[in-house]
Amino acid sequence: MNSITLVPLYDSSFNDDSVDEFLKLTKLTTLCIESTFCLKILNYLKQGKANHLENIILLDSENEDYIFILIGYKINVFKYPNLLNAGAKYISIKFNYPNPDTILTLGFTSGTTGLSKAA
Repeated sequence: MNSITLVPLYDSSFNDDSVDEFLKLTKLTTLCIESTFCLKILNYLKQGKANHLENIILLDSENEDYIFILIGYKINVFKYPNLLNAGAKYISIKFNYPNPDTILTLGFTSGTTGLSKAA
């Protein structure tokens, strides 16, 4: 298993250009999001953007309709509590520890002065 790079998004109020930019820059395959962010992601999928996206982990289950729509785009959708329960069965998995060249966290600004920037 490889190390995991985190790209935290602090709220779902990013403007469309910012979302477009961080999706292009990061080529994320997995997003952990609240259901309120699903509509924005669905809009990008409809536009043919975010084709690299493979998995969405829903941190809440407020809108179950999104799950079926995302599956239609061949996105694996997981509910966070279900992942926790499944992961508890595999406590003995060994992880590769990060090395000095491993990117651990990539933080984006909100883009209030233009496109969002990563640091």
